[in-house]
Amino acid sequence: MATLASVGLAWAPAAAQEVDALRKEIEKLQKQLQSLTERLQRMESQPAPSAPPAAAPFPPAPGAPSAPLTDLARPRQPFSLYAQRGGGQLLFDIGVVGDFVGNITQANVEKARGGTFAGQENRFFPREVELSLFGQVDPYAYAEVRVEAGEGVRGAEATVNLAEASVTMLTLPFGTQAKLGQMRNRFGYTNMIHEHDLPWIDRPNVLRNFLGGEGLTERGVEVTIVPDLPFYLEGLAGVFDGDNETAFGRGTLRVPLFTGRLRTFLELGDANA
Repeated sequence: MATLASVGLAWAPAAAQEVDALRKEIEKLQKQLQSLTERLQRMESQPAPSAPPAAAPFPPAPGAPSAPLTDLARPRQPFSLYAQRGGGQLLFDIGVVGDFVGNITQANVEKARGGTFAGQENRFFPREVELSLFGQVDPYAYAEVRVEAGEGVRGAEATVNLAEASVTMLTLPFGTQAKLGQMRNRFGYTNMIHEHDLPWIDRPNVLRNFLGGEGLTERGVEVTIVPDLPFYLEGLAGVFDGDNETAFGRGTLRVPLFTGRLRTFLELGDANA
């Protein structure tokens, strides 16, 4: 009995303290609620703000703030401009490639001009510097423009010429695509490859002798089709002016240059690989 009485006496003060704490917390919340209510009433009693004046129909665009030099020197993501492109904006990808050659050879070869780059023996020279612009014009067309400059003759000024300028229609009927303009023809394997991408130092002599030093670059149209077959098959047909003087040289659609190609591949498998 003495033990129970002592426990009861100890619990009574603890319970009283807990009740006092709850009462104080409730009073604090009531004060906060009263403060918010008074603030809301004051805001409602204030008059509504007047409407802002109408903006000018065509306000002058503010000048863009100049970026500090430290921001300009920071590296940026290569496709940040493409990601910020909005609807209806044409923003091509741009690339610049330089192909510089150092040609070292013997004196007798230089005298005979019989080196790999005739007339450019024992010299450094820019064989090709290319500016490329390419990208989607819209969801249905792809455009490509390439301008090349280089030194073809020893000591002469660099010449600039239009290497390619074409547009490809991507979604024509029957699964076809058409490429129109000036282009490197898809003739063989290496004719499409530019000088800086060649897997060799220069183009093979058989191609130079057959198609000339610049290869087969023509103006016309190419049509490709990949029919819906159980296996892959790509068909290509082209009609061009035939301006290549080495192999054709007619330069007229009365006697045009025709090109054609069928391409496929077969899976050999592990047993035949």
